[in-house]
Amino acid sequence: MSFSSPGEHLLKGVRFPLECHFVHHLDDGEIAVIGVLMKEGRRNEAFEQILRLAPEVPGKAVEIPGGYLPVKDLLPGTLHYIRYSGSLTTPPCSEAVNWMILVEPVEISADQIARFAALYPYNARPLQLSHHRPILEN
Repeated sequence: MSFSSPGEHLLKGVRFPLECHFVHHLDDGEIAVIGVLMKEGRRNEAFEQILRLAPEVPGKAVEIPGGYLPVKDLLPGTLHYIRYSGSLTTPPCSEAVNWMILVEPVEISADQIARFAALYPYNARPLQLSHHRPILEN
């Protein structure tokens, strides 16, 4: 799981302040990413737990008390998504990544957005052109 500030996708021309990526690597080398768009709204307790544990140095490992975070609480009420074939947004920016972007954003508070941005200022890949890739909707 990783987070980007600001979000790395546009949905109907809107770029969200934060985006969560659940990355899955298959044994055959395929990669799938579920993207969760995050918008300003109510405080999100699951995200609050992540913020409290977030290392000040990106990539540094941290111990999760009890070994569990309620990441299901970072998912929206509906799993309706758009999908396309793209690349990872962090090095090595591997191609042939199956992206599924959930279209219903999850709410997090303005304070949570600001605290994340203070820890990891602009850690997003610049927006990329679609290069005529088909974008499909379920």
